[in-house]
Amino acid sequence: MKELFVWTSSYELGIHLIDEQHKKWLGIMNKLYNAFIRKEAKDVILQIINEMQEYTQYHFSTEERYFKQFGYAKEASHLSLHENFKKELVKFRNEYESNPMSLTYKVMTFMQNWLREHILESDKQYVNTFNGKI
Repeated sequence: MKELFVWTSSYELGIHLIDEQHKKWLGIMNKLYNAFIRKEAKDVILQIINEMQEYTQYHFSTEERYFKQFGYAKEASHLSLHENFKKELVKFRNEYESNPMSLTYKVMTFMQNWLREHILESDKQYVNTFNGKI
């Protein structure tokens, strides 16, 4: 399997459960990328969006549980990022009917940018709050 989204040590937060969840997220996106390469994306894009929505709920609930448990000071702003992300997934789902091929590229680009920015910037901010508690 080819990887568009490659896990590197720069993405590691040092929080095993969350790092593993982020790796799973990259794996979902690499499935879409490989379907795109094989020209099968039209057949799997809706399935991938559904999987992303389900996994997003699971992953975000993990982070949000830790925010409350450890009193993360930037919880509100981080929750806002999560809500915006979920809204984007809904937009992608709604757009599916009109142009699945264009949507595939849009989803891959959005996810690549979002994952990079979210993990490397937003998620790194809570590491000190969670450190040694998980």
